[in-house]
Amino acid sequence: FAGLQLVFSKLTMFQSSNDTESKQGDSVAVANHVVLVGFGRVGAVIFKMLIAENIPVIVIEENKEIADRLNASGISCVYGDAQ
Repeated sequence: FAGLQLVFSKLTMFQSSNDTESKQGDSVAVANHVVLVGFGRVGAVIFKMLIAENIPVIVIEENKEIADRLNASGISCVYGDAQ
């Protein structure tokens, strides 16, 4: 988990240094969120770490069953391929 701790520390530094300016565009502006691509074994661990630190997360998941389950449980999830 040392690698995950490094990623998490970088995300925390990004969050604390990120300004709250949002960009206008075709999609909804979201500030100070982490976009987590994939909710597999590693994605679920990273998600739990972020939520434990009260960092808002939006998940992109290509498995429709997983995306539906996440949305049903109140987790913001977009079904689709992140490519």
